[in-house]
Order: sequence, then structure tokens, then C-alpha cells
Amino acid sequence: MKSIVIDLTEVKRLGLEINDYLTLLGIYGLLTYNGYQENIDTLIDKGYIQEISRGYIPTKKATEYFESYREFEEFYETFPYTIPDGRGEERPLRTKGLDTDSALVTKGLYKRKTKGNKGLQQHILEVLKAEINWRYSNNSIMYMNNIDTWLRQNNWEKYEYLLNRSESNYESL
Repeated sequence: MKSIVIDLTEVKRLGLEINDYLTLLGIYGLLTYNGYQENIDTLIDKGYIQEISRGYIPTKKATEYFESYREFEEFYETFPYTIPDGRGEERPLRTKGLDTDSALVTKGLYKRKTKGNKGLQQHILEVLKAEINWRYSNNSIMYMNNIDTWLRQNNWEKYEYLLNRSESNYESL
């Protein structure tokens, strides 16, 4: 059975109650859940779903929300979990899974920084990959910031210049 973690702050930010959110997850196909008519009415009123002859479908607003989460997952999983600390030990840069409180904090930072801008999200991911490859190639990976600091300090702006270098020097690991 697959578990699901729900960020109640995110539910509140969307202006939904928990049963509304669960209903939306069900309509989007991420969860087996049938909400009550009042939840469906709320989702229609707030523009997250629309009624069609066969039932309900997510609107562009809902689709963009869930796609933004997939972008975050890719960013999170790309960020190194642990790195050598230079003393023979490992230093964590993020938590292992997306279902932790720390990952929810990181998700909030990511959403505030990107504001759903797909172009910026893709740019951040490209810069992150370039920085990781650059740091491994010059043995400076131990100096990489943890994921939250990286986001707070807009580190993608500091390492954008790596994208202008020859792509052949920064192939994926």
C-alpha cells in the first residue's frame, strides 16, 4: 500500500479543506478517494475541476499545481543526499525521502522561489546538475551547501556561468 504525505500548510495555501484536497487527489488520479458533493462543489467554485458528461476532470489550475510538484521531485532527487566531508565521514545535504518534515520545508522554499515558473524550475535544475558535475570534477563537492541554504541563497544564480561552458565538460555522472 502506498503512503501519502499531505502538507497541511500547502492545503491551506490552496484555500482548501483536507477533504477537498483528498477529493482533488482522487480526481487527478493520485489517490482512490471519492469526496462528497460539497467537496466537488468547492473544487469547481475554486477552479480546480470542471464537470464533463462522464464526471469531473482537473482544470489547468490543478494540472499546473501537480506538475509543479513533479518538477520539485526531480530537483529534490537530483540534489545529492550525502557528500564526503573531507574527514572520511559523510555530510547530509538533504533528507532521504520526500515524505519528511524537512522535505516539506524545502518544498515550501522551492515554491516561494520559483512561483510555479516552469522556465525557472528547469533553469534551476540545469544549473544544479552543472554545479554538481563541476564540483565532482574539481573535488570541491564537500563545499556544496545543503538544499535549503542552496535555495535561500539563490545559488543557481552564482553558478549560471557553468552553463555557458562547453557542455562536453559537464556530462551527467
